[in-house]
Amino acid sequence: MPCAVCGWKGVWISQIKHEVRWNEEDTLVVMEKLDVMGETHNPIAIDIDYCSVGKDGRPNEDYVLLGEKMYACVADGIGGAPLGDAVARYACHAAMRVLKRNGSTELAVVAAQDQVMRFVSDIDSLRSGTSLVVIALRGKKLEASWAGDTALFVLKRGREPHEVVSSLDADLFGTTPPLGKSNDGRMVTVSDSIDDVDCIAVCTDGAWRATGREEIGRLLATEITARETAAKIVLGRPSRDDSTALVARFHRGTRRPTMGGLHD
Repeated sequence: MPCAVCGWKGVWISQIKHEVRWNEEDTLVVMEKLDVMGETHNPIAIDIDYCSVGKDGRPNEDYVLLGEKMYACVADGIGGAPLGDAVARYACHAAMRVLKRNGSTELAVVAAQDQVMRFVSDIDSLRSGTSLVVIALRGKKLEASWAGDTALFVLKRGREPHEVVSSLDADLFGTTPPLGKSNDGRMVTVSDSIDDVDCIAVCTDGAWRATGREEIGRLLATEITARETAAKIVLGRPSRDDSTALVARFHRGTRRPTMGGLHD
């Protein structure tokens, strides 16, 4: 699917010399007769998309994997360690296999950790690893598990931008090491009713460090599309690292996102 912002499937942003990777799947899912909530009188449209930028011609060590039923995995391979891009990819695919068998997001992270440990042992590089966020929507339950510093941001219905909840809130969730040798099984799992959530974003540290929590909250509170929101998070401010943002918006009734300008 061409980018709704610029019309291209891939974009070369010459001024920052980064390659931009867009999701090429159909990103808008409208459930009309029997939506995932089981409420035919109140259908929900899920608008989900991502934008990912690699740095300076090196392999992008961020990886995003989307599945049916709003399954999503976002990983960020450890920079400076061998094959960070491959570690992130293996972790996402291991987690997705569990989700597709109706396993929990927690079990998905456990499977990803097992896959990462086997992979880094095979390549004889125990320095390698990856952060990982796994999300699944089942019925009205939105569940997420994570390890490492890739961050989940959640904007609840009726809340202001500064009230965005983040997995970076150490006083609420603590901190966890990335998957790999340093992780001894630690992760965080949360769940919420989809009735209480307007929008979520998953951002690798290259994105959230450059853009900042306040700006991410402001963007989530707008009514622009998921694709444009992800683009603004990733491209709005220069990052020294690979930068990726996945955004999902939950539209109730007939409300749909509006399209603004990328630089407005």
